[in-house]
Amino acid sequence: MRYKPGQNEESQKVETGCWVVIQAVDGNISVTYKIVPDECAEPATGRISALSPLGAALLGHIPGDSVEFVAHRAARTVRILKVIPTLPAQR
Repeated sequence: MRYKPGQNEESQKVETGCWVVIQAVDGNISVTYKIVPDECAEPATGRISALSPLGAALLGHIPGDSVEFVAHRAARTVRILKVIPTLPAQR
């Protein structure tokens, strides 16, 4: 399932288990992460903890939202480009 304009926004909220495509507001490179429980996090493979600064900041937001978080003592802002819910069989 992929985001489609006009699709129910509730189903497009970032939650644990989904994939999210983000872009720094001051950059042009997009990055895709899967939001996972803390014990499943592997940042090198794109799986970030829902408890990490970025993961926690993204939770509950939808495509188009800009989200600010603090990492390494610096405030950063990213824009959510797409939320890809994980199908039940893939969780």
